[in-house]
Amino acid sequence: PQTSDVKRITISKRTMQPVDTPRRIAIIGGGLSGTLTAIQLLRQCQHALHIDLIEKNAEVGLGVAYGTAFAEHLLNVPARNMSLFPDDPAHFHRWLAQVHPGQYEPESFVPRMIYGKYVQQTWQAALRNKPEAASVAVHQARAEAATPEASQVRIRLDAGDDVMAGKVVLALGNFSPTDPVAVQPEWVDQKQYVRNPWTQQAYDSLASLQNLLLIGSGLTALDVIMAACKQGFRGKFHLVSSHGRLPLPYTDANYGSEPPPVTLLSSTPTVGELITYFKQERSRRHGNWQAVMRMLRPLVPEVWQQLPLPEKRLFLRRVSSLWNVHRHRVSEQVTRTVGLLRQTGRLFHYKGRVTLLDCDQGTMKVQVRNGQHRQCLSADRVVNCTGPCSDVERLAHTDSLIRSLLESGSVRPDTLRMGFDALPDGQLLDAAGVPSPCLYTLGPPMKGILFECTAVPEIREQARDLAGRLLR
Repeated sequence: PQTSDVKRITISKRTMQPVDTPRRIAIIGGGLSGTLTAIQLLRQCQHALHIDLIEKNAEVGLGVAYGTAFAEHLLNVPARNMSLFPDDPAHFHRWLAQVHPGQYEPESFVPRMIYGKYVQQTWQAALRNKPEAASVAVHQARAEAATPEASQVRIRLDAGDDVMAGKVVLALGNFSPTDPVAVQPEWVDQKQYVRNPWTQQAYDSLASLQNLLLIGSGLTALDVIMAACKQGFRGKFHLVSSHGRLPLPYTDANYGSEPPPVTLLSSTPTVGELITYFKQERSRRHGNWQAVMRMLRPLVPEVWQQLPLPEKRLFLRRVSSLWNVHRHRVSEQVTRTVGLLRQTGRLFHYKGRVTLLDCDQGTMKVQVRNGQHRQCLSADRVVNCTGPCSDVERLAHTDSLIRSLLESGSVRPDTLRMGFDALPDGQLLDAAGVPSPCLYTLGPPMKGILFECTAVPEIREQARDLAGRLLR
């Protein structure tokens, strides 16, 4: 076929080589990880390449985090560390200086909606500057199934079309949370219970409500608080979490390279050894635990892979909540807002687990248990802020793509039920534990393998490295 994608190569007058068919790579998911993978493929492309980018939403590059409509939803990392390219750390701040001159410094916590525009404009620039040998097709559709066939994968779209590719990247991002307890459909229909905090349903008619209960007290809960205040909510917030902690503020006065650790961990470390290690490094830095977190962050994937499985489970059960509030911090602006709400008697935090939801004459009744202690709270609306579900077997009940991959044996869950089982480079393992010749992933689905893999500094490196492997 005579198309712009096809290039015929003549080796000699007597011998003709076959058509140089473009390498076909499909990316399922057009959020940050999928878009950045496509950008890196175009940046590194040297031979004929065709990319199919499949995204169910109308816009590419936003995903859940950067598709927010609230300017109060801020990045929880300063602008200086949010470049999309690990080899160009100042890329984002240069873009800010061009698009919003004089408004943001390298230390600024920029609204996530602005960062979404940055991702989209970087994507558009990659399309404009793509190599002549590369072509891209964007499909606004939902991938319903992916079936390996010989040396290719057939992807069925809900629009009725099929996409064929030699390599497929599952850039699925974060999934919606699942209900922590049994929920009646009528509660969702009447907006008394909001299953997904990233929908407009969480913020409808807030001005008329008196009590808003959030299940969870992490970054998602703080996002809901900031948006609810913007939407005119004047009532009280009630936060319930099993650990009773809030994310700590980002207060690093001086940011720079950190000295390496004094000692290395053993080849099979324990959770106790990790805690001792952290304390020693904190002491060596005169109590500056923020510096320890910066030093540890790039080491986490390697250390996580060294941990024996029982130690990983112990960490998740006993230490992960403490790690999260130190690791996933927030801007001082968000911290000030939460502090003011507490001081004025508008924010209450309860330690415990929600064990029962019920509705009594239009009011949600929430039973909270902490050890042997039980208490019942009342709220006009309950919002599930427990964070994304990562158990792929549980997700398969509602996600046809994951169900098709599991049923065909093309993938399997990791042993911790935190995502897919894969090699550290993102190559997925099938049901027998054999590396797939055609399926890859990055970002949140790799959490069980790398643990730290969901933020921009990690995803940008994963995308760069994965694109290089796919092209080789």
